Amino acid sequence: MISNNPARRFSLTAASHALGMPPMRPAKQSFEVRCAVPGALKVLVVDATNNIRKAEHDMTRTIVEALKQRNVPVTANSPVLATDVRSFAAAFETEETWNTLLLLSHGRAVAGEGVDILRLGDWRTHWFLANAVDMKLEDKAVFLGVCEGACEDATYVLLRDQLALLLVAPTGKLTTLEAIAFFPPALAELLGHEELTPELVHEAIRKHGALAGGKMTIQSGVGLAE
Repeated sequence: MISNNPARRFSLTAASHALGMPPMRPAKQSFEVRCAVPGALKVLVVDATNNIRKAEHDMTRTIVEALKQRNVPVTANSPVLATDVRSFAAAFETEETWNTLLLLSHGRAVAGEGVDILRLGDWRTHWFLANAVDMKLEDKAVFLGVCEGACEDATYVLLRDQLALLLVAPTGKLTTLEAIAFFPPALAELLGHEELTPELVHEAIRKHGALAGGKMTIQSGVGLAE
């Protein structure tokens, strides 16, 4: 599905690459390619850990309270503490408008031909199962509090399949203390803007990334389509 949002305008050449077709000769007139998430920051917080270590839900509640203390708008249903795929899917059925997902769960990258791991409630599964759920990520930003969340499969699912515009994720293991320290100030850094650009997000990571051990990276959905 092609977005009507002017912040997601691709050239025909970029679209042909995304579909696996031979590249088309560029037209004389090119379209603007931007990667800005429209609207002022509003965050949906979803915890899919199933609280398997008996501390994750407390971590997520602490993060949400810290966001509120910094005047970061969150949806009324945040945090959603998903215990299975059904309750995970229900998190995205809110009628509120939001443009940023903070997803907290367990995961790890798998080397070689294996699939990268993600926990969705009571399932220890892989990232591609998340495609069974319409997370309504088109033209949105995603912040991952998932160990090794910058893995190839997460990038593919969230940016290419689910059509998120921006993905912020750790390259390594993320501790509870790092998640609590990083996400509230980093997201608060994005307040006061009419759209969320890669430059703004990159600056938030530059300022606060040390709180997450320097592991946070930013990736762009436009880059995947090119």
